[in-house]
Amino acid sequence: MPSPHDLRAIGETIELVEAQGKPMVFVVNNASTNGRLTLQAVTALSQHGTVAPVVIHTRQDFRSAMIKGRTAGEAFPGSKSAAEISELWAYLETRLNKGTSYGATA
Repeated sequence: MPSPHDLRAIGETIELVEAQGKPMVFVVNNASTNGRLTLQAVTALSQHGTVAPVVIHTRQDFRSAMIKGRTAGEAFPGSKSAAEISELWAYLETRLNKGTSYGATA
């Protein structure tokens, strides 16, 4: 979940990416399961660029898998954590394959 410091750094981050001529998309990760805070973060980020439609939530599976040296998908293939990562990859892969420009839309 973006902290206030992260949100203050958005302008500089966008400038760095644009200076390199690279596409970008925001991914909200480590998000609380509190929908209100997540919605606020997505709203704030969408004012500055594209936000992935998949949110990666804080889940015990990620911490447990890391201890095992594995991904959540490897350690817990049927979990919500694995599903979120799969959905995020599917979204990003589609965008990469289309060559879509990452403009300032949500």
